[in-house]
Amino acid sequence: MPLVEGLLPREKTGIEEIDILNGAISRNARLTAKAEEALPQLSNFHVNLDKGQVRWGRINLSHALWEDAAIDRRRYTIHWHCPELQNSLLQLLTWTEATGRVLQHAHQVGRKHKLRAGFVSLFGYRLPDCLPRFYCDKFGDPERFFAVQAANGYQNYFTNFSTNISERFVLRNMTRHPEARSASFPLPQNFERYFKAHRAQAAEILAQQEAVTKVRRSTGDQKARAPEAEEAMARIAAWRARGGKVACAFGKVVCDSGVPFDGGPTHASMKDWINHCIRTVRGSDTLLLIKPHPHELNNQIATFPTEFFSDLIEEEIGENVIFLGHRWFDMHDMAGLMDLGVIYNGTTSVELGIMGIPCILAGHFAPIDYPIGHIAPQTRAEFETYLRFEKPAIVAPDIRERAALWLHYMRSPDFTLPYRFHARPVTNKKIYPPYWFGEDLKALQTGENATPSRLARRVLGQEAEPGGQRMPSST
Repeated sequence: MPLVEGLLPREKTGIEEIDILNGAISRNARLTAKAEEALPQLSNFHVNLDKGQVRWGRINLSHALWEDAAIDRRRYTIHWHCPELQNSLLQLLTWTEATGRVLQHAHQVGRKHKLRAGFVSLFGYRLPDCLPRFYCDKFGDPERFFAVQAANGYQNYFTNFSTNISERFVLRNMTRHPEARSASFPLPQNFERYFKAHRAQAAEILAQQEAVTKVRRSTGDQKARAPEAEEAMARIAAWRARGGKVACAFGKVVCDSGVPFDGGPTHASMKDWINHCIRTVRGSDTLLLIKPHPHELNNQIATFPTEFFSDLIEEEIGENVIFLGHRWFDMHDMAGLMDLGVIYNGTTSVELGIMGIPCILAGHFAPIDYPIGHIAPQTRAEFETYLRFEKPAIVAPDIRERAALWLHYMRSPDFTLPYRFHARPVTNKKIYPPYWFGEDLKALQTGENATPSRLARRVLGQEAEPGGQRMPSST
């Protein structure tokens, strides 16, 4: 049942209090007149845009508001008083409040009629799509009233943005797995079983996956290394020759966070993390390299950012910190330049794992997204001892194989299922107007393509993701 009008034909159940939800939200992101009259108002829905705060009772939506503001302004630091931004966010909040009224009504009606209900949305961390997840986390049930996240999987990573059309799809019942950040990544417990099942092929799979570290995401088609990069290499070599150690902190596109909440056990935010790194190495034998994400300069992906990772740095860059250029080094170049990776969150931890380089992870979701055996310090003091090389960074002894199996899992068509049907963008480049693939629809009608049925069974617990187990109650 589409909640937004105009997406699909209306198919009525004959139960008026359920049918009112069909197209209840108009194309201008407000409730239709009929739904406005029928659906109860929300209580305790509070907004303070000047401070970037929004709450609905026990549900704090302030980080989701920041996610949307960061994407809207293409930056990390938000000026909440900006009239243009406030106008954009107010439209989203109107839509969010309407979604809340739909959820509240659906929950009441579902219990009354003893019906199961699932809400499918795409953006698990942005308004209004994140609201079903947060609402179901508080009031739902994984079997009766649950939130489902739809995602493209990690197609971009493996195709290196060679296509604009998504051809993979994954659905996950996030109320059953509230610990997960995204449907795009294997659940840690599933990955463990998958790793054990494929351990005998680990060497072969490692050989297949090693090429991922040789993709030239940074240097592109450059023929020669920049003189500044050569100078940095000489400085790194001299530091190591005298017995010093080298750590590298890897930056992110600053408006691309994508988490239900920010921070982790050691840091409140990415900005806190990178500035703490710089303070920590001051006066030590650690040379800290800071490598910005190459996609910051790729406008097909970053879409013209107005703030960069370097802008987050407030600490003075001392003699034992080098901020690298975006195009100086690819991942495979880093193997001979560093001893330790410092990661807030990102697939860099997997690439470094394949290269056998230990990492310390800072973000809450980093060890959940990438459960391959890196270190996740639980206190700032512990984080500092690793970064200053006062404590050895001992990771899983088979971390190279674990990293390779993680990539193998992510590539698997049994995880992110082959699914095209219509033109879904796989980058930030919009595809408009949307269109259907006739041959895919025909294959669905003839039964040749059963992917939608498989996805539905996964949501209901009747089919497991790779390494997973069917739910006993759904057999």
